Amino acid sequence: MQETINSELLAGFIDLLHLNAKKAPHSDKEYDKAEIAELYHSAYHFYQNGKYPEAVNFFYALTAMDSINVHYWIGYAASLKMVRQFQKALDAYIIAGMLNYQDPFVHAHAADCCFALGQIDRGLLAIDLAESLGRKIEDNEDFISQLAVIREAWFNHKNNSK
Repeated sequence: MQETINSELLAGFIDLLHLNAKKAPHSDKEYDKAEIAELYHSAYHFYQNGKYPEAVNFFYALTAMDSINVHYWIGYAASLKMVRQFQKALDAYIIAGMLNYQDPFVHAHAADCCFALGQIDRGLLAIDLAESLGRKIEDNEDFISQLAVIREAWFNHKNNSK
């Protein structure tokens, strides 16, 4: 796969997609499934290979093309998190959480963004929600244990900072 991309062309393409999405949020425009699959493959490839700014751009375009696909929002959020744009990542995780409220992992990742932003109380609430939802999934003890460790560490940090 060619990994060099004209960033100005890509930025213009993304701006155009989001401009069109804002003008016609319920457009009848259907994108070719093969093209979307290729974009997703590219986005995922960039993310897996540590090319997070490129992944951000591709996942952003995908969210414009299909704004109710939770996987695109999760990919976008994860990519933003890796480039340390925690507020934008949190916003994207919130959208993913609205699209799939029952996914405990989305809420756990949102909590991580909250902690990075210094929003400890909000992060602890997200951890509580992730744990509550995670308990409904079989064979999820490791995840629940990790959440307990994270909660305790941030709770102690909060109390020691007072």
